[in-house]
Amino acid sequence: FEDLLDLVPETAPVAVKIDVEGYECKALQRFFSSREKKRFVPYLMIELMSVCGDRSKLCPNYEDEFLASLEYSGYMPFLPKPVTWQEMKSLNDKDGRICPNYAFFVHKSARTVDILHKDA
Repeated sequence: FEDLLDLVPETAPVAVKIDVEGYECKALQRFFSSREKKRFVPYLMIELMSVCGDRSKLCPNYEDEFLASLEYSGYMPFLPKPVTWQEMKSLNDKDGRICPNYAFFVHKSARTVDILHKDA
């Protein structure tokens, strides 16, 4: 993930969509675990259907580590409206709940995206 960010000019705005068929946790692990980020990534769209509930065993500790690393890094989840981290962590197929296919994460320092806060 960070290798791809190195290809983008530093002055260019960054919005990332991740869909790597269940390897989202592995692709983003180093970025989220580092205290200082190489680049500011204000917006992330992540496919979760392969990792939520850990059906594929590709993302062990999805709720406790992966989602926690997003929260620790300053991101807020949207499905498509804002949800709390507790709500996000409760969406898994272990308890018969439906996992979201995708989630949009907005960093707390990102510019506000008005459409995310409007009622349909």
